Amino acid sequence: MKAHAGRAAPAPKPAPLPKVALLWGLDPADPSLAPLRAAQKLGIALRAVPPAGLGRTVAALCGLPAGPKAPADPGPAAPTPAGAAFLPALVLCGLPEAERDALLDALRAAGAAIPLKAIVTPINQSWRFLDLLAELAAEYAALQGAARQENKGPK
Repeated sequence: MKAHAGRAAPAPKPAPLPKVALLWGLDPADPSLAPLRAAQKLGIALRAVPPAGLGRTVAALCGLPAGPKAPADPGPAAPTPAGAAFLPALVLCGLPEAERDALLDALRAAGAAIPLKAIVTPINQSWRFLDLLAELAAEYAALQGAARQENKGPK
């Protein structure tokens, strides 16, 4: 029998992320958001982010523990920079792909107008919510500009 001293023990499986939907600029009572309210019965926590939450990290807003490399949560934001009004946004955390797709399909079918959407990732969870919204807004504007150019086409 050989000893396997060089073999490392398998890394522990990370704990599942909490199921959270962060809402920015959305009224949870809006009839088109009924699928989100129904999702609460499946254990998805709805959290409307107030302007004071813009400076908090995505992880803190979702209730995620700070990892060893994560910066400390900066807490409430300074006043929102002038001109930093953002479109409505939905940020989903901890939903398996099938649940996420079903929820987004149900929102689309209900006519929910949510231009900015994101999934919490290991990268963006350490971002301030303000920075995530700014990134989403820039991507959205770029996609809208590309769509307008495509629709013009050759004359």
